[in-house]
Amino acid sequence: MTAFRQVGYFAMSTYGPLGVGMIQAANGDIQAGLQHLRDAVALAESAGFTFGLHRAQREAAEVELTLGEFTAARARLEPFVTAPDCETYNDITPMLPLLAWALLEAGEVAQAEILLERAAPQAVKQHHMLALLDVLRVRGMLCTRQGRWAEAQAALEDGLARARGRHIPMPR
Repeated sequence: MTAFRQVGYFAMSTYGPLGVGMIQAANGDIQAGLQHLRDAVALAESAGFTFGLHRAQREAAEVELTLGEFTAARARLEPFVTAPDCETYNDITPMLPLLAWALLEAGEVAQAEILLERAAPQAVKQHHMLALLDVLRVRGMLCTRQGRWAEAQAALEDGLARARGRHIPMPR
C-alpha cells in the first residue's frame, strides 16, 4: 500500500487496501478488513476509477452481509444495480446475487427472486461463472427459507456441478 501511495496513481492506489482488506476479512480480521475495503472505496471514488469502485463496493458488501449488516450492504449495492445500462458492466453482475441476499434478509423475498431471475441470464451471457455460482447459492438460500426443498437442492447441486466442471477448487 505504501508503494501505491508513493507512485501517486490514485486509481492504482485502490488495489493496496482492496487486496489487504480482502485478505484480512478472509483470515478473520474482519473489522480491519472492512475498514481497508472502505478505504479502497474512497480511493476509487476520488480517482473516478469505476472498475475499482465496483470491485471494492462488492467486496465490502459481501463482508457486511456476512456480518449481518444487511441494510448497509443493500445501501452500498442498490445504486449500482439500478443504474441505467448497468447490465452492460461485467463488474456489476456479481453485485446482483449479493443484493438479492440483502433483500432476502430484509424479508423482500419477491424482489430477491426477481433479481436472481435477472442475474442468472446476465451471468451466463457474460460468461461470469463466479456470479452464476453466487446466483445459484442465493437461490438455494431463498428456496430453503420458503420450504421449496427440491428447488433449493437443484440450485445448490447445479452450482456444485458447475464449479467442479470449471475446475474451481471446492473444499472437501
